[in-house]
Amino acid sequence: MQAYPNPASEMLYLTLPMAIEEATLEVIDPQGKLVVQHTLAQSNVLHELDVRSWTAGIYMVRLLSKGVHMDSQRITILR
Repeated sequence: MQAYPNPASEMLYLTLPMAIEEATLEVIDPQGKLVVQHTLAQSNVLHELDVRSWTAGIYMVRLLSKGVHMDSQRITILR
């Protein structure tokens, strides 16, 4: 998984591997709270997140497939 631009201030784009059939995307905020959870289909290789309403800080983006952790990426949100 790739996240760009990183740091981000408006939109964050995630490129996901095509090999994953069905996945769950989770974003955890600096306090450890789950702020985003999406179920993604295989055809959804590029995913966009609007981060304009998020507070500044470091977030963790996690990719799970059938409940198994596949990848994670730290992202920074700037204001």
